Amino acid sequence: MSVVSDILDVGRSIVAGASGLLTRGIAMEPRPLKPQEDVETRYYLRLSAPERPGLMARIAGGLGELGVSLEQMVQPERPATPGDPVDIVVITHVAREGNVTAALERMRAEGLFAAPPRLYRIEVS
Repeated sequence: MSVVSDILDVGRSIVAGASGLLTRGIAMEPRPLKPQEDVETRYYLRLSAPERPGLMARIAGGLGELGVSLEQMVQPERPATPGDPVDIVVITHVAREGNVTAALERMRAEGLFAAPPRLYRIEVS
């Protein structure tokens, strides 16, 4: 863990224009935090839903209704028995987190998912 903090210190010193290895002398300025729902980045979604015709279209449409554009959507395998849950992986383009979570909540409330959806941010550089 100390290696990571050292790398961050070096990066901060480069940005601050400090020379040498005296990175602890860099004054950090307080910055306001952006509300979580306003964060804009790409997202990795892992969903579990009962397999049925139109499932992928319903997920894409539910996200699209709130302005969330998809980069990739994959259903790795079909279940042995129709109607059993399948895992679906979705990667979005840059989207507002509030829109992504609202779309997932709408679909969850409709009973679309077999398990709570998992959402992970993908850091955009």
